[in-house]
Amino acid sequence: MLVFLAAVWSLVGHYLSSRSRYLSESGTACLLGLAAGLALLACRNRDTAGLVNEMLSFDSAAFFTYLLPPVIFYAGLSVEQRRFFGNLPSILSLGVLGTLLSFVLMSAALYSLAGTTIGLEAQDCLALGAVFAATDSVAVLSLLDPRSSPQLFSLVFGEGIVNDATSVVLLGALARMARQQEAEATAA
Repeated sequence: MLVFLAAVWSLVGHYLSSRSRYLSESGTACLLGLAAGLALLACRNRDTAGLVNEMLSFDSAAFFTYLLPPVIFYAGLSVEQRRFFGNLPSILSLGVLGTLLSFVLMSAALYSLAGTTIGLEAQDCLALGAVFAATDSVAVLSLLDPRSSPQLFSLVFGEGIVNDATSVVLLGALARMARQQEAEATAA
């Protein structure tokens, strides 16, 4: 179902967004998904309930295997290398330093608020801080036009990539530390 919707969107999405002043390509994708979901729910009856529920269920393994790699591959091929590498110091400082600062502030705020009221441990607050530090730049990128503001688009695109990578490394390091502490506690 996801592959079918992606194919329909690639055929119709750009056409609809170019004809509408208020609808972007991401907006047409959302509307197409909403229409398909409503159509499936409207066609569901006692006999087809199992099939419709299966079609509406989200298979994360299929998403990460079939749909996400082409998106990442296209994004890597479509980036302007000259502009990206020309802005690399700014991108790295925004992506790495901004993520680390956001991680520290978010973790401290979570520990001071949720640690005292809910009883979250410091390790949990650090993990949540690493997850929350990964800001989502997709919404901003969908609003920016790379032709009218290429410098800003390049900075936001690059910062989004470095930001996500930094958050993944932080979360991996925290998970490794948690496993190590657990192994030391069971050995003692």
